[in-house]
Amino acid sequence: MNFSPEAREAYEDHLKWLRIEANTIKNYEQIGEARGRAEGKAERSIEIAKAMLSKNHAMADIADLTGLSLEEISTLYIKVVISLEQCNVA
Repeated sequence: MNFSPEAREAYEDHLKWLRIEANTIKNYEQIGEARGRAEGKAERSIEIAKAMLSKNHAMADIADLTGLSLEEISTLYIKVVISLEQCNVA
């Protein structure tokens, strides 16, 4: 194609913009995937902690195995106890 100098510059600027946009989208996709993996890992740790709490494992052991803080485990403990009590009442 034969472009005038102005048309060629506009074309090259547009291509540059498209590359930047494609790179931006790719970066956001990678960030989203990383967040999704982290959220999935956190949810799995919580489920493991709940199961261990329901079987009366020590909170310190649960923290070591799941990576959750003792505060998070204490909060889960309250939820598990309430849930178990509701199951026993029903």
